[in-house]
Amino acid sequence: MKRTGLAIRSASLGIRRTLKAFKNSDLFSIRRILILFLPALVLMLVSVISLGLVLKRSTAFLLQIAVIGLIISRLIFLFISERSAGRKIAIAVIWLVILGFSAFNSVFLPMAMHHCSKADAQNRFEASVSRMPNGAIFGSLDTRSSLSSEYHTYTYSALWFRGRSFTLLSSYSEAEYEKAISLIEEHFWFRTDPVGTGPLYASSEKLIEPHVRISDCCFRIVYPGNGSEDPFYEECMLIMNNDAKHEIAYIAFSDYDLDAAYDLEEFINDYCGWESVYG
Repeated sequence: MKRTGLAIRSASLGIRRTLKAFKNSDLFSIRRILILFLPALVLMLVSVISLGLVLKRSTAFLLQIAVIGLIISRLIFLFISERSAGRKIAIAVIWLVILGFSAFNSVFLPMAMHHCSKADAQNRFEASVSRMPNGAIFGSLDTRSSLSSEYHTYTYSALWFRGRSFTLLSSYSEAEYEKAISLIEEHFWFRTDPVGTGPLYASSEKLIEPHVRISDCCFRIVYPGNGSEDPFYEECMLIMNNDAKHEIAYIAFSDYDLDAAYDLEEFINDYCGWESVYG
């Protein structure tokens, strides 16, 4: 029994010496660095993957998430420190207040999310198109002849302001592509006159063309069909065709809080999420 007790004490002493040596070594510095940055990296990674964040339009939000992760790291360091319990509680309260402020502040920061081929994406797209003034026309098109189809949902938000676009991107054989283009020209009217980019009654409102080419993709704004002259940047449907790749995209966009859109290419990339859809 004495030998067993002596062995236990020796092992305990050895472990304490090893931990002390580890604490004073460079490896301990590496451990501190991991504790410092790991929560921030994990939170950012989880946010990007789970929410489908678009990095270009969510930078400020991700930086705030990183700050929250660093605060959590400081709390971890605090609780493993050798400070007294009372001092730990006092410092923890300060850090928790800062953490709460940072979490609250993150709600106000802009972020964008992109999802492709989710289970309900087709239903969301069709529901969005059906609410358009000329949405019934879309039902007359046969998209089943395409070689492949992808449904994309793009959402950007800041506080309670939210915009959304739903995109159907289809690729065709050359023959079926020509048929699809003929059906589009037969069933849809497109805006031809320049469209306003600012408040409807602004005297200095800038006008832009209702069509634009981005690389090989040609975009046109569909005429609402009900005589509406509402700003296109609040609600619109766009159709893209790519002759080189035999692709067609239908985009349904709405954001009734958007005040202006001064460049159609920027509007398509940033607000309709085309860079994420076709990137």
